[in-house]
Amino acid sequence: MKGARAANVLLHSSARTRSICSRTTTAPSLPSALAAPRCQLLPASITNGGATFAHASMASSGVRFFSVTHAVAKKAGKKGQKEDTKPAKASSSSPAADSADGSGADPENPTVFSDVAEQFQKAQTYTEEQVAQLLGGGRFNAKVIGALPVQPDRKSTQTYPLRELATVSPLGGRRFSILAFEEESIKPILSAVQKSDDFNQQPQRSDENPLELTLTVEPERADALVKRAKDLYHTWREQLREETHKRNKLHAKWQADGTITVDVSKSCRSKLQTLQTKYMDTINKAEKNTLRQIESKLG
Repeated sequence: MKGARAANVLLHSSARTRSICSRTTTAPSLPSALAAPRCQLLPASITNGGATFAHASMASSGVRFFSVTHAVAKKAGKKGQKEDTKPAKASSSSPAADSADGSGADPENPTVFSDVAEQFQKAQTYTEEQVAQLLGGGRFNAKVIGALPVQPDRKSTQTYPLRELATVSPLGGRRFSILAFEEESIKPILSAVQKSDDFNQQPQRSDENPLELTLTVEPERADALVKRAKDLYHTWREQLREETHKRNKLHAKWQADGTITVDVSKSCRSKLQTLQTKYMDTINKAEKNTLRQIESKLG
């Protein structure tokens, strides 16, 4: 009886196993992304006795064991990194090298002075702006008044330009309006103007607007105004001479290293001198005109 029962259990177990296998093989397949197993179990014959074969097989298929460390790319040496990041040197005679020196000159076109003319023009524009301010109000104009340092808080040494606390605008002649943004800035502004050596006077408060002050500046002496005008034009001339000197030194360098010939170097010097003379004539005429305006203005 016991033998018969054991046989029945064995048959029942085999039938159940076949049923499960049948359902498994006939079940609809899952999507490939979900059906693919994360890890595959190798047969015992391979994992035990054929370890070498398993490693070779897995390596050839691109699969790695968990016990095997990740592949790490070889780091580039410090020498290689420096060589990759090191910029290429420009030739000493190339335009790029000369541009890096700040000259902007082209050794292939040495008689082209567009870079020098640009610097000449910048000096002219700056001087003309300064002269216009001088003729418009001498030393005292809205820009100068707006730069006056003001100390809003007596307990602090921090100062601010007046233009950050008020609006400065000319009223005509030697009179200027100072319109404060806040009433609490009025007293600090009054104090700053009174203490200034340039003004040394007290602005008048407006009866109509408590935030407005009126400042009348003293006329600048004629000799001081003339001196300032001459100084501006002298500085302009010196700027032109400096730019010309720098360019002539560059021509001498090009001649020394064989970039240009002696004849070309002489031609460059001659043409550059012509350009400078043209601007010097402009300076002389402008200076005479400015001094004439100062004399007529001050009588």
